[in-house]
Amino acid sequence: MRHAGWTVATVVAAAGCVGGTSLAGGDDDRDEVTPVDGAEADDAGEESGADADWIGDPGTDVDSTSEVSTEADVSADARDVSATCGNAVLEYGEECDDGVGNSDSRPDACRLACVARACGDGVVDTGERCDDGNRLNGDGCPASCFPDDEPPATPVGDPVVADDPVDAGGSPTVAWNGSGWGIAWGGWGSSHFAALDVDANLLAPSVFLPLGGGITGLEWHDGTYGITFISGWPGGEGGIALLDAAGAVRAGPSWPPSAGEGADLAWAPSHAAWILAYMEADVDGTGGEVIRAVAVDDRAGFLGAPVSVAAGGREDGQPTVVSTEAGVVVAWTNDDGAWYNALRWPDSTGDAPHRLPVEAARSWGVEAVSYGTNIVFGWGGGGIRVVEVDGWSLEPLGDAVSIGEGKDTPRFAAVPERGYLGYCTCLGPSDSSETDRVLFRVIRPDGSPLGSAVTIRDGLRNAGGCSVAWSGTEFVVVYWWCGGDAAWNTIYAQRVRPEI
Repeated sequence: MRHAGWTVATVVAAAGCVGGTSLAGGDDDRDEVTPVDGAEADDAGEESGADADWIGDPGTDVDSTSEVSTEADVSADARDVSATCGNAVLEYGEECDDGVGNSDSRPDACRLACVARACGDGVVDTGERCDDGNRLNGDGCPASCFPDDEPPATPVGDPVVADDPVDAGGSPTVAWNGSGWGIAWGGWGSSHFAALDVDANLLAPSVFLPLGGGITGLEWHDGTYGITFISGWPGGEGGIALLDAAGAVRAGPSWPPSAGEGADLAWAPSHAAWILAYMEADVDGTGGEVIRAVAVDDRAGFLGAPVSVAAGGREDGQPTVVSTEAGVVVAWTNDDGAWYNALRWPDSTGDAPHRLPVEAARSWGVEAVSYGTNIVFGWGGGGIRVVEVDGWSLEPLGDAVSIGEGKDTPRFAAVPERGYLGYCTCLGPSDSSETDRVLFRVIRPDGSPLGSAVTIRDGLRNAGGCSVAWSGTEFVVVYWWCGGDAAWNTIYAQRVRPEI
């Protein structure tokens, strides 16, 4: 999902159950795709970020060993925030800078220290009911600046069946295109797309996508949906295609020069290209895996050779990529936990990979959403946890925070203009419920909750995955009610309106 410069990217395995239609998109499709201008990958020497060429201009080779951009490479002037804060230029170490518009008393303003307005700064901003200048409970204003017992959002209307007349499931993903919604989903060998209007009403019957397998990412940019998929889900090859607003394929499908088993994408303004991240499995014949990234143009062609972000992904830990105001970050999971690394523009990968503070490595995956220059990571598996990371230094801004129940990876939509994020998750049967549920919750980027969780749907035979996007005025949550026949193999869309 993309809105006003905020990008969401997700890595998650399809949960619960899968669809049962025929395989689409086979090896014959690949013969029609030709990498452009120097897109042939030289796998030798790509197994570490330090030896990899970056995805610069077509045909350009860059020795990233001498070009790796680290904090030490940033000029002293850029690091000295006190010397530059207030010049209306966003620089290293700043969360915002509106120049003369910076204020410590005006609601929603960038503060005089070039930090974003936040709960606890003594100013009642959008999304806050109160602000007494601290993040303490029991003193008249709660730590979240929002009453704990108030619902922060309300479902609007009834859920809309988004997949008529298909009844073929798969974990869905949703994106806002400026005037309506796009939903894509897919399971065993079949993928589909539905276009909805601003009120989440189906504009036309859902369409079959000639991509095959599971859909792993969907994002809108400048009149085009970028979509990533796995042909022959699970275990097939990851690729990318570009769609118009109705779901027709405009370019692609294209597979990376070095074929991978997972895929995700984000539009990167800093490179004026889509960035495709994927996992190449068993590169050395021993089961080892490499996380790679490559730039993609508006014809779904590859710009230069892929770069190795890191070795060590595992088969069910497909990578996710997110673009922030500070750059591009790729995250992935392996047997040792969840990891992330920056792609330092335009020449190289970032420093050594950073490990997320994940107690249980065997979560479904990791979600990443940009929040200005920062990134919020979330993961599931026995409960949902989040941590906020500085997009410049890649260092966590605090400890990982438990934010509630959840049987799979949460899906986020960032709302920085109001100071919060919305996320959805699926819950399985518990002591209080014999059926699956889909929940929605509003949190601060540091993980502190705003009000209580909102039940989107209860009484489901099996909730197979959810996703959420933000339009600028409201959220849409999409989810999969999956089962053994068409009656329980349906994609739904539910509008959710925030009360703050």
